[in-house]
Amino acid sequence: MNQNLTKSKPNHFFNPGRWFALLATVFFTGIGAFAQYCAVDHYYGCGYNGSFLYGAIEEVTFVSNGNVLYQKAADGCVDKANNYNTGSHGHTIEAKPAFTLSYGAEFSIFVNGSGNSYDTYLGIWIDLNRDGDFADKDEFFGNNTINTCKSAGCTPPTPTEIKISLPCGGTGSGASMIRLRGTVGAGTAYQWNAGQSCNKGSSSNPSYYGETEDYAINLATPSTLAAGFFVADTAFVKTPVPLVNNNQDGYYYHGWDILDDGSVEYTTTNATHKFSSAGTYCVRLFSANCLGRDSVVKCLTIVKPT
Repeated sequence: MNQNLTKSKPNHFFNPGRWFALLATVFFTGIGAFAQYCAVDHYYGCGYNGSFLYGAIEEVTFVSNGNVLYQKAADGCVDKANNYNTGSHGHTIEAKPAFTLSYGAEFSIFVNGSGNSYDTYLGIWIDLNRDGDFADKDEFFGNNTINTCKSAGCTPPTPTEIKISLPCGGTGSGASMIRLRGTVGAGTAYQWNAGQSCNKGSSSNPSYYGETEDYAINLATPSTLAAGFFVADTAFVKTPVPLVNNNQDGYYYHGWDILDDGSVEYTTTNATHKFSSAGTYCVRLFSANCLGRDSVVKCLTIVKPT
């Protein structure tokens, strides 16, 4: 940028005071944008000498309505892997492509950890009102005990599923953050609570060990309410018939009433059903999001193979 401006004006127009003010504005504005969320510290960290792990966050997968939104492979201890008290501040995971979570919807985090001889406690925070902190009501989603590898060099175990329901009434749509904080599961003194999204590590404190991972996400407010799905016009008897929902995210409930008789057979986003005899059948789908509830009916003909 400096080179382009220098070429456009003779040197005698250069004003050091003006340039200093401009650069200072850009510099501090950039830092403010970058440091929107509070820095964290784990005094000891999640590892020692590259062999023992303490509350490291390993595999992380975000899933909504059966769809994988983002997946991070096991990565051991990223923050303070080899020594302690060196000023770790956690790290941000840049999901590519970025994924969106909708207010009113349910999603799952599948996660495991490494913890030497201890389980791993995982604290979860989401900036629901997108104001740059995790201090508001209902932004803490609990202290969770997750499956943990408990010996040096072992393979992380099957991830623990943590289900999270986002409330309705979100503040518009846009960028936000999910914060995961791991630590050793060494008793109640190391369990996370709502006020510890930013606290620094000290003895007998959750952030003494472990690490923090921030996931940049988008939060969206539903703008439409319309149940809809695709099903073939004709299918064979006793053959799986896919029922494919038009709404793969942004809804917190789907219910499939296979015979449109008031009985809901499936509550998944998509469904598959086998019809045992020939005839015409109607299927009703109920869908609900923060705007309300809607339903739609479609009929198909089931025939015997010829």
